Amino acid sequence: MPLRENRDGDGTNDKDAKSKKSRKGRDEDVSELACKLKRHGALDEALICPGYVDLQISFTNAMQEQARELFRQQQQQQQFAAKIPAGQFSPAELQGFLLKRKKTPWRALAEVEGWVAGMVAQKAKRGRVLAVQ
Repeated sequence: MPLRENRDGDGTNDKDAKSKKSRKGRDEDVSELACKLKRHGALDEALICPGYVDLQISFTNAMQEQARELFRQQQQQQQFAAKIPAGQFSPAELQGFLLKRKKTPWRALAEVEGWVAGMVAQKAKRGRVLAVQ
């Protein structure tokens, strides 16, 4: 976000100025910090009192469903990569293909071979307009 002079003329952007003024009248910088701790209670209570820490989230270890989903995603990644010829496509071309199927990864896996064949044929013709997306 570009810096603009606010009413105080101190060069901070408007969002920062509003945040500074909303923090109990203190004129200090407002920053965000995310901490990950392995041991519960490892932080001093004074550091996590209201006003300093707005939100605490406890993450538990993976449940069986999460483990199953991670395994399934890993399998799909390996299967997808195996269908892409090495050195044939730019990352941007692959990203374009995947973005059109980002909510349906199984569809991307099912359609990748046809896309590869179409792209190889298109590149052989040296065509600029892609008709295989």
